[in-house]
Amino acid sequence: MTGLTPYSIDDDDVRKKAFVAVAAASMVLAIVLNLIFLPFLKSAVEGVFDHEIIDAMSAVGLVSFGGIGTFTLFGILWTVFDRWLWRKPPFIAIHGIPDLNGEWEGELISSFKDDSDVNTCCSMMLVVTQTFSRMQCVSHYPSSSSRSAIVGIRECNPKTKSCLLEYSYGNEAGSKSVVDATWEREHLGFSHVRCTANNMNGHYFTNRTPGTKGTFSLHRNS
Repeated sequence: MTGLTPYSIDDDDVRKKAFVAVAAASMVLAIVLNLIFLPFLKSAVEGVFDHEIIDAMSAVGLVSFGGIGTFTLFGILWTVFDRWLWRKPPFIAIHGIPDLNGEWEGELISSFKDDSDVNTCCSMMLVVTQTFSRMQCVSHYPSSSSRSAIVGIRECNPKTKSCLLEYSYGNEAGSKSVVDATWEREHLGFSHVRCTANNMNGHYFTNRTPGTKGTFSLHRNS
């Protein structure tokens, strides 16, 4: 999952508690596997195969009754939790971090005026990729795209399924923007987005010269 960066939340103790919980689960699982499961498995295999066959299988790596390390189990459990389990019940109800993964589509309205002195409007797609600890927001427009640099989620309310998503970004102009010198030429910006269930309503500002700002409304694709 390349391109994802750590994101901030209101209460960083949530992640510390999750880390401790996964570490404790790893220790308990290591004890169960090493003291109960592996001896049982070894006894079962020895009851079926001769020692010569077991030795031959061990020599080629088909079977092994060596202990499983706690750190190995922690790495496996943390990866599974960080990428998938964190957004499943009951975990998401415990930590309260919303799952914003998906494609969000809608329209953007900019303060930039066209030749008719009318605010520029365009389609927008925001693709959010999120784990428990890392995140990326990539926006696609007709002639350019932008990628988040710093991301934060705060004001989470599990009851209303709402939160405030904020991220700084860098915009990369497409070939048409470069050739035509359109309003979507490369720039830096910042977005402030109110998320409620499957809807986003945000506003942004950029460092264009002159500076521009605008609003956008998006809905998450099912």
